Amino acid sequence: MGHFQKPILISLLLGIGLYFGAMFISDFQATRSAIAQVGVSGWSIILGLSLLNYGLRYWRWQWYLQVLTQVKLPHHLHLGYYFCGFALSTTPGKAGETVRSLYLKRHDIGYSKTISNFFVERFQDLLTIVLLASLAAVLFDGYSVIVVITALFVMGALPVLHSRWLPKFLDRVALKFPHQVANAIHHIKQLIESSAALLKNRVLLGGMLLGLVAWFAEAVGFWYLLIIL
Repeated sequence: MGHFQKPILISLLLGIGLYFGAMFISDFQATRSAIAQVGVSGWSIILGLSLLNYGLRYWRWQWYLQVLTQVKLPHHLHLGYYFCGFALSTTPGKAGETVRSLYLKRHDIGYSKTISNFFVERFQDLLTIVLLASLAAVLFDGYSVIVVITALFVMGALPVLHSRWLPKFLDRVALKFPHQVANAIHHIKQLIESSAALLKNRVLLGGMLLGLVAWFAEAVGFWYLLIIL
């Protein structure tokens, strides 16, 4: 893990520097005044709702990993691994959160399982945000059509992802490309096959429900912050 520490540290310091830099450049006094205006009770509610968001998403992550691997780790250990991933949320697409795979590998949980779990989580978060956005889109002229089309496209991707013909189609496509590209297509195929168990029936609906409640809690916290300010 030693060779991962330097880029992780640089990513963290860069993220912290950007946040504080933006705060000082915009208006430090106004920012400090706004923080004080929210008060202890306000921050307790907002952070509590945010913590509910993270807690429900951890529950979904742990449940999904158990479905894929039949392995159940102690919560105090697994929760630590899960939250470590958020240290790299500043990476593009939050892909750095897959650092959890390195920790879980110690428990004989393969990379393919953890990355499949991450992929399904990201896809479900996309579904959740599209559904929540659809509720608000009706209030804005010109946006409702875009959100509805996006929602139909994302929801339509579900049966495609766990269909039987998609892996066969990817195999045929891979034959038409050079070795390196073909390998990448095979990895995508393996990812989709590993994820299929999480994208249908009770597991999918349960995960979506957890995601909706989690992100709705975050949205309520943001709304409450705007009301205070």
